[in-house]
Amino acid sequence: FASPSFKHEIYTGVVAGQNKVDLNIYYDPRDSVLWSRAGVYAARALEFYSDWLGAYPYPQMSVVSAPLSAGGGMEYPMVAQIGYMGDSASLDLVIAHEIGHTWLYGILANNERAHPWMDEGLNSYLQYLTQELWDNKFPSTGGVPANITDYMKLPKDQLEPIMTNSENIKNFGANAYDKVATGLNILRETIV
Repeated sequence: FASPSFKHEIYTGVVAGQNKVDLNIYYDPRDSVLWSRAGVYAARALEFYSDWLGAYPYPQMSVVSAPLSAGGGMEYPMVAQIGYMGDSASLDLVIAHEIGHTWLYGILANNERAHPWMDEGLNSYLQYLTQELWDNKFPSTGGVPANITDYMKLPKDQLEPIMTNSENIKNFGANAYDKVATGLNILRETIV
């Protein structure tokens, strides 16, 4: 995802807990309208996750557009790669999620292969909280109980416990991401 044609925006001194971070945003100039707020989204994510899980410990974070990739993203130490996003809400969601992986797996060192719920599920829950904090009308899907009912109604032989190893999960997204985020949301908002 290195390209000499990418537009590079840098934000210095972004607050991440008690630390200041340099934030780099790289994207194709043809996506300027969509990516114009990527720096705001990334700075909010760094601030929010730092408040909830401890200060971001690194000197910089780079958010990089990977326009030829399918939707979604991938995390690396100090880099969030973002695939094609069709709208700003999706871009905001994926930036927050991929930056969140800095803590959930990166700092906490959980094993996504053995326990995907600890990486994807906990991160999806915190991503849901960030979206609710920023805008309680955010079009979030993970964490909303109504959005997982179809999955939970499947026959028992098509459902797995969240502790299932990632290679054995039949519906990875619903089980590792959404079921965990929704369960924690119900625990926080209804039970506790």
